[in-house]
Amino acid sequence: MGEARVILSMGVRVKKFQRRLVQSAAAVLLCTAAVGWSSASFALIDLTGSDLSNIGGAVTKAINDAKASMPPGSSRADIDAAIAKAIKSETKALISEYHDANAMLITEAVITAAVDDGAPPSAIGKGLADAALDEGPTVGLEIADAVGSTAPRDSVKTFETTADAAGSNLGTTLASAAQSYSAIGAGGSHGGNGTQMSFGNSGGATGAGSGGGGGCKNPSCT
Repeated sequence: MGEARVILSMGVRVKKFQRRLVQSAAAVLLCTAAVGWSSASFALIDLTGSDLSNIGGAVTKAINDAKASMPPGSSRADIDAAIAKAIKSETKALISEYHDANAMLITEAVITAAVDDGAPPSAIGKGLADAALDEGPTVGLEIADAVGSTAPRDSVKTFETTADAAGSNLGTTLASAAQSYSAIGAGGSHGGNGTQMSFGNSGGATGAGSGGGGGCKNPSCT
């Protein structure tokens, strides 16, 4: 399963690299990230199925700990904010632990675990946007692309809104990257999430399978 997921993610990176070559709006930042594409794709072989399982377990624990830390009677908004903060912190810690060259695959695993744990889509998008803004352009774009290709639609929207609200060139670039990657249907953001889908049944316009809840439902993907 780990090898299958690595192969899928490497294929996704080819699409990402091609897109970045023709994208001119933020050429400097995007080309900087593209330079690291080759080493990132090869570094992926170092992430095993066991690694991905451990990443998922760490995210689950972080989310559960965040919920448990909230006092009785906490509002939904406060709980969601705590979950978003946990996702941000854990994502950054995992990228540091497993190397930033694997940032996209790590983020995909984070998203899968968070969705499986029932984390609100807005909390997922908010947490990952904050992590991407903290990490800077190269790793931040890997996170943004993972969100666009893997996260639920509402998570992508929240990611874009949060990144744009930063009021910086980086924030604008991250929001654009997530939106663009979602639009090309590289993953399961319109009905599931890419990591689950890679192990599911054949189906969906993306060809990634339907185990995560279906393929891309965007008309542009059909």
